[in-house]
Amino acid sequence: MNMEPAGSFVADEDLVPPRFRPRINEEEAYGIEELFFSRTDERGVIQSYNDTFERIAGFNPGELLGAPHKLVRHSDVPKAVFWLLWNGLKSGVPVGAYVKNRTKSGKYYWVYAVASPITGGFLSVRMKPSSDLFAQVQQLYDAALQDEADLNLSPEDSAHRLLEKLQGLGFPSYAMFQAHAFYTEFEARREVLDRPKDSVVACVDVITSNTEVFQRELAMLARKFDQAVLLITNMEIVANKQQAGQSVLREIARNYSLKMRGIEAHLETVRVAETYEGIWGVSRDQNSYFLLCAAQLMEDMNAQFEDQARQVEGVSKEQDTGFLHGLLNDYKAQSVSAVMQSVEAALAIKTNTEFLRQLILTLSNIRIACRVEMARLTDTVGGLGEILTSLDTFHSEVDAHLSNILGAADEIVKGVDQSMNGSEAVF
Repeated sequence: MNMEPAGSFVADEDLVPPRFRPRINEEEAYGIEELFFSRTDERGVIQSYNDTFERIAGFNPGELLGAPHKLVRHSDVPKAVFWLLWNGLKSGVPVGAYVKNRTKSGKYYWVYAVASPITGGFLSVRMKPSSDLFAQVQQLYDAALQDEADLNLSPEDSAHRLLEKLQGLGFPSYAMFQAHAFYTEFEARREVLDRPKDSVVACVDVITSNTEVFQRELAMLARKFDQAVLLITNMEIVANKQQAGQSVLREIARNYSLKMRGIEAHLETVRVAETYEGIWGVSRDQNSYFLLCAAQLMEDMNAQFEDQARQVEGVSKEQDTGFLHGLLNDYKAQSVSAVMQSVEAALAIKTNTEFLRQLILTLSNIRIACRVEMARLTDTVGGLGEILTSLDTFHSEVDAHLSNILGAADEIVKGVDQSMNGSEAVF
């Protein structure tokens, strides 16, 4: 797959499509098993397509050849979506998007489209959206259309406004959203078709879900240690007010403080979050999802090409099969690399967790010794009873978070082992 920017060209925004019949608010039905295929040049002019596209869109044989792809564009799709589509393709990255199209007769149909840069243009494979996310996206599109009309937004301004709304939903970039949407729609389609789940995708599920638990528990643990600073400060205040046991209490506070700083420093190292720069920044795990699903979608499209009811006149089936095979192989290779990166990150999690466990165990040992000394001084030093109770509560909460962290790390390692075996079997 050619991942280099396509260079300067005239997008299909500047091409004038033939006139349509009036729009009809009626959906053109098609089967969830069906996939649309089309290939365009760098301007978005259709070079080839499959029978499914021609049939559902309602065009006569050969009528789509040489036409701009915007021929099937529906006005209910915000300009923002097409700006993002072209921005990604011109940057040399594959783009996934929900698109509402219109048929020649004026009806409509929805697709989730995955467009990929190829030599000399772009290749798009589209499937029927069916997930719960689809309904949410339609609401987002309605709001974006309203904004474009009310605020007279340019396509680019509208795109950035849409990106802000996606960020509010927890997606720091469009690439993060499209990966989530693609995976969600791919899995919804798989379930309807009653197909088994891909073993590598299932393992990435395990790694991703437990990594989220791991990071969440680490964040909560870090907050507990931040709060414990006040506990140590109170211990020092009590020590400074007393003659009896002052040196012991100060030593206890000093030891706690040293160990806690060491743990906090390690937590900062373990909790280093991935950064997503720009519209197309994406995490390791979400990139794995997108590439794995893309590889399987291309494989499905290849199979449908072989079983195509009839060949579209004027279209080279062999040439398109070659493009599809090329994309399939590229997506497979990239998905293996992406999964291996996730595996490496997951193994680092296990190593860091073991070290964290040792640090907290050392702190717990100090706490036992401290408890003995502080219990001995409780009768002569005021305020120690409350501090002891707070220490017990703190360690109990730390142990609970650590148990969750260790459990998540163990599940991550299991997912790593399974994904490595699955990658060898699948690829």
